[in-house]
Amino acid sequence: MNVPLLDLVAQYRAIKDEVLPALQAVIESQQFVMGPPVPQLEIAVARLAGAKHGIACASGTDALLLPLKALGLSPGDEVITTPFTFFATAGTIHNAGGTPVFVDIEPGTFNIDPAAVEAAILQTEGVDDVHDLHVWAITSGREALSAHVIHGESVSQPLLLQELRTKLHDRFGVDHLTIQMETSDFEDDTFHFCHAGTACFRSERQ
Repeated sequence: MNVPLLDLVAQYRAIKDEVLPALQAVIESQQFVMGPPVPQLEIAVARLAGAKHGIACASGTDALLLPLKALGLSPGDEVITTPFTFFATAGTIHNAGGTPVFVDIEPGTFNIDPAAVEAAILQTEGVDDVHDLHVWAITSGREALSAHVIHGESVSQPLLLQELRTKLHDRFGVDHLTIQMETSDFEDDTFHFCHAGTACFRSERQ
């Protein structure tokens, strides 16, 4: 049996009754560029993602390329991804100046394997250890959260962490929590906190 990599016809059939009226409304309005549906989509996407803002792009490729460009990748910077994806995933990493590093997927979910990601990071020159590796629920099936918390000097970090862990698990079902903590007067331009959705690692390399 021939199984196509991308079956847009099957996808269209599933959403046809919603797509056609929306297209017809745009045609009748003649607002083909930056019309009312654009901010409506951005608001809906932001609400779905639990984010402050949603930004509509011309394509899924652009949506992948823009955040990679914002990271300011340099030649030799590695970005771990999966080969079980549309080719633009690796293409945008290359276009942004990075080098795609492929790791395998989990056979049960077809999503990227966190253990394979950790192994790939450990193979990177200068990396001594990996901690708090997490992949968001959209890829791993786990509810994960990463946050940067600023607190007063008198606050006990272990007690605060325990309170946050309990509260986030009980109220939102978060079972994997990464918290970066600092006091309000902490300033160090050379220290980089983990960003949401990334792995944090220690390295002896300067």
